[in-house]
Amino acid sequence: GNRGGVFALGLVQGEWKLYVKRPLDREEQERYLINVTATDGLHVSTATVEVMVIDTNDNSPVCDP
Repeated sequence: GNRGGVFALGLVQGEWKLYVKRPLDREEQERYLINVTATDGLHVSTATVEVMVIDTNDNSPVCDP
């Protein structure tokens, strides 16, 4: 889901895009499943989007004296 409003949809040049509204942290959550529904007033289509968060080394280096 989109708990905490992490993602947003935006229309760009006639195409819908999924945006990340804040940095993602794999240690916090490694996978998001987002259900997207589109309708034209007559037809409805639903899709599930899976976002996998890739881990990066975000810790400061520690040096021994």
